[in-house]
Amino acid sequence: MRIGTYIAVSENEAQLLDKKLEQTPFESRTDFLTACPRVFLYGNSTDKTRTPGPLMENWLGNLHDAAAVREQIRETYFNLLHELAFPAIAMRGSRTAYRLLRKDLERGMLERCGMIPPAEEMEPLARIIRWITYTEVEIDD
Repeated sequence: MRIGTYIAVSENEAQLLDKKLEQTPFESRTDFLTACPRVFLYGNSTDKTRTPGPLMENWLGNLHDAAAVREQIRETYFNLLHELAFPAIAMRGSRTAYRLLRKDLERGMLERCGMIPPAEEMEPLARIIRWITYTEVEIDD
């Protein structure tokens, strides 16, 4: 069974995607977009009936590993937010809590992950955790 899908990208993004795909072992945009959910679901060995070849297998494995690392970093950061920032988020909102606790959050990430994600990634995640977990908190962010 095949399912058709659409992606919401601008014309510039589609052209950029095509350029970047030239540097990968994918033969077409469709092959890439087909591989994305398979890698997400199964890792690098997704289709047992069609062997992608060693170059493709390696590329997919690296993509899956990078996604797993990012997910681990995100989960660690969410745990830190739960531990350190819940009272501040509840009282002041996620933006203020992030600004007040930024150094503590960075220190915690360095201790637990060995790296500090950029602020552009950390602050939006603080808002996301509030939206997901703290729906009972009625603070305007």
